[in-house]
Amino acid sequence: MASFDKILFFEKEYEKEVKIKDIINNNITNILTLLIINLTIFSYFIINTPIMTFFKSSHKVAFIIFFILMFSYVIYFVYTLMNLSSFYFSNKMYMKIPYANELNLYFDSLKKHNEEDFDKNVNSYLLNFYIDAASKNSKVNEYKNGLQFEIRRFLFIKFFVLFLTFIPYYVIMDGNLNTYNIKITDEKVNNVK
Repeated sequence: MASFDKILFFEKEYEKEVKIKDIINNNITNILTLLIINLTIFSYFIINTPIMTFFKSSHKVAFIIFFILMFSYVIYFVYTLMNLSSFYFSNKMYMKIPYANELNLYFDSLKKHNEEDFDKNVNSYLLNFYIDAASKNSKVNEYKNGLQFEIRRFLFIKFFVLFLTFIPYYVIMDGNLNTYNIKITDEKVNNVK
């Protein structure tokens, strides 16, 4: 029966946390895409709503509901930005294995000082590094994963607010949404030489 190799076990744990880090960083790209779509819809409402007609409008209640929903959206948008800022700019750094040349220099210095215990010292160094790095990286991954969950939650709430915002927007616009029709014709264009 093979003996348990602690270094190999914790090395795999370290590598697992590095893979999880990559997954988390790839997931944020999807979240940013949804955030851009979300902002595009919000911008559409802001740009196309005739806000200056509020006092003349017969749909003042719809306007008030619209303003409340837009204010709610902005609040959740600020929370989203705060979490994104924490995701990207927090000082939660991952531990990574030192560069090969640095490790080689360290191992050479160990060999010079104590050659008979060299293997024991190298194994001890590697074991301690993998334990510390896997633990720290796991905590950073949990932190960043928690932030992504919050960002997704706020994003869902913002989509829901935008969906609700469409109702007063539709009333304010009297059902006349700003759409553009494109007419496709079969005309051939003659190039003049």
